[in-house]
Amino acid sequence: MPLESHWEPKGLHRRFHGVVGAREIKASNDRVYGDRRFDDMRYHVADFLDATEVLLAPKELKIFAALDNAAARTNGRIRLAIVVRDERLVELARIYKRETRGKGWPVEIFGDLESARAWARAEEPARR
Repeated sequence: MPLESHWEPKGLHRRFHGVVGAREIKASNDRVYGDRRFDDMRYHVADFLDATEVLLAPKELKIFAALDNAAARTNGRIRLAIVVRDERLVELARIYKRETRGKGWPVEIFGDLESARAWARAEEPARR
């Protein structure tokens, strides 16, 4: 699977690598939402720095955004930091952020892991 999930005391770091498709993202999301640790999560770092391609049609991306918005009703205390540099992937992250704005978790996009982790782990309430 082109991703690795690392649970941390208050959150999750998922590292995507190589070619990532909708099937892998869906399977991983299902595992996260079904995990007992999900209820206590406060942050999620989605690290796409090693992803060479993300095979998602805009419609699929909007479906994932809607599913995440629904999951936010169960645990609305999560901050989602998306880490990406490739301009094609940055555009996908921007679409996702637009689809979730005001409906789900606070989402920010970063070009480096250190900044993403600092924002995601911050204790003060995030702003949308």
